[in-house]
Amino acid sequence: MRNGIVGLELAPGAQVDAPASGVRLGGGQTGPLSLRLFRSAGTRVALAARVLPVQLLVVRTTAAGTPVQVVTSRPPLWEPLLRGAAHGRVVPDPGGLQATGGPSLLVDDRPAVGRTAVEIRPWQCRIDVRTQWTPAELPGFGRYDIAVFGAVPPEIAVLVSRAFALPRGAADPLSRLDAGSFAVLRHGHVDYVSLDPTAAEGQLLDQARGAGAASARLLR
Repeated sequence: MRNGIVGLELAPGAQVDAPASGVRLGGGQTGPLSLRLFRSAGTRVALAARVLPVQLLVVRTTAAGTPVQVVTSRPPLWEPLLRGAAHGRVVPDPGGLQATGGPSLLVDDRPAVGRTAVEIRPWQCRIDVRTQWTPAELPGFGRYDIAVFGAVPPEIAVLVSRAFALPRGAADPLSRLDAGSFAVLRHGHVDYVSLDPTAAEGQLLDQARGAGAASARLLR
């Protein structure tokens, strides 16, 4: 050991898998599934499902000390998750965004109509929340670096498979996902993941769900 570094000798020809990196989303078919959100070229993610997976990513990203900003027309869904977070904030429109250096997460949870483009900077991840979408938008989702889907009818699963050029049958589980499971898609590949919030994370998510439901009732 020298200068805090431990050396480990391996047998000649030994192969060692690289450690997983990214923000953990949940458990996949072969173990924990993490998303590499922060890259030098920037990362664009589309959410075509309920907001739960992105809410969990927000909680875990802020816990790691990475700046998070949420542009939203429904603040109650996000404010409980960022309350007390030194680097997390909710803003009503893109004009309130603050420039940050290094990795950062921007969540865009505004209505699709009238949504203006926001430039993706290096090491920034932008997640476009689309809880309401139509099959006509699937080709556009296929151009994102990552897309997250919840359960869809079988006939829509076929269209998703075509949009992401998936192998035959790979999208079939999309029509059978439960409320806590989601599909993570990239061109030619899909992973199925079950969210795994801790007890503390679950409390935050419950608070946000309750605040969002109360706000929706007031707007009726």
